[in-house]
Parts: sequence; C-alpha cells; structure tokens
Amino acid sequence: MRRSRHHNRAVQLDLFQPPPATLRWKTLPGEVRQQVLPMVVRLLKEHHVGHPAAAVLAFCVALAAYNQLTVVKAALRAVHGEETVDAHVSSYYLAGEIAGTWQGLAIAVEDPIWSHRFADATASQMARFLLRAAKLVDLSTFQKHPRGPKKPPPKKTSGKKRKHVSIARILAKRKPAAC
Repeated sequence: MRRSRHHNRAVQLDLFQPPPATLRWKTLPGEVRQQVLPMVVRLLKEHHVGHPAAAVLAFCVALAAYNQLTVVKAALRAVHGEETVDAHVSSYYLAGEIAGTWQGLAIAVEDPIWSHRFADATASQMARFLLRAAKLVDLSTFQKHPRGPKKPPPKKTSGKKRKHVSIARILAKRKPAAC
C-alpha cells in the first residue's frame, strides 16, 4: 500500500473558550462574511444543544461543497465566458448535477481508480483536466429560470362599504317570541 506524502492535519476547535484577539475572519471580504454568517448562525442554533461538534462538521461540509461548486463554475467561466456563465448557469441545477453524478460515480468507479488519476495530480494538471471537462458541458442543461415579476396584491376592500353584522346582535334585537 502506497503512503501519501500529504499528511492530514486535524484542526481542533474549542467552542467553549473565547476566540483569540485577532481573528482571521476579519480578513474575509465583507460580502463573503455577509453570505457565510447567516449559515454559521443557523447551524450553531440548530445543533447547539449537546452537539456543537455536529454544527462545526456541518459547516465544514457546507464549505467543502461550496468550494467544489466554485471550482466547477470557475472552469466553466474560463471556457464559456464569465458573462455567459454568470447570466445563464444556475448554481442550484449545477449542485444537483454534482450530487447526483457523484453518487453514481461512487458506485461505478472504485477508489483506486480515483487515487491513480487524481491523488498525485499537480494544480496545473488538475486545471487542465477541469478545462477539458468544462468544454464538454452543455450549458443549456443548467439554464437559470428567473422568476417573473410578482403580481401586486389585491386591493383591500374598505369596511365602510361592506360591514360585518354579528348574528348575535341580530338575535338580541329580535323580540322574544310569544309562547
């Protein structure tokens, strides 16, 4: 069995200690922070009781999936043009295709084939592969379907024209029937 020259490095997060004085978070652009922060808050709220590690794991998986989607879209932009991909390619459909294709490939292609093909690939080799694969993509498969304009809500009728009359009031005004 061949050993990888890359060592996996584990990062341990202590969620019960205050964060360090200088956060690397501040180095992220404001736009990225605005997109990521609601996701972090939601994950921590959902998993804060008894499972803070699950929240961190879910967040890391989400970041890895987003990174994969970003790499694929970058390859598509390089081949088909930035304006075309940004205007016409739906991230939703692209992510669905990645998820579905991955499940099929995980069943059909064994691990040694993946490691032989990609484990020792350099960044430039991987980029060339992604560009070749991006040339084969039919962008119409991932066409965005923008929502049309919303219809205005119906105008509310005034209470002056149509007043509600309580049945209890009508019955109270009636004269009691003679027995």
